[in-house]
Amino acid sequence: MSRDGLDRFRERLNADANLAGRLRIVDPGRFATVAAELARELGCEVAEADMRDAIAQGRREWALRWIL
Repeated sequence: MSRDGLDRFRERLNADANLAGRLRIVDPGRFATVAAELARELGCEVAEADMRDAIAQGRREWALRWIL
């Protein structure tokens, strides 16, 4: 996973509500694809597979919060 690219993309989204808003309206089934495309537009090297992995990791971490 391109951790640096993903971190830079997250920073850009956190700093720009309009940019983040573009992702809020995306269909969940297309989210990873659209987010990876947007990341590349912003110069952040993030592959779609990396985006899917990050989403899955976030879901696991969120679920474990409630178990442990």
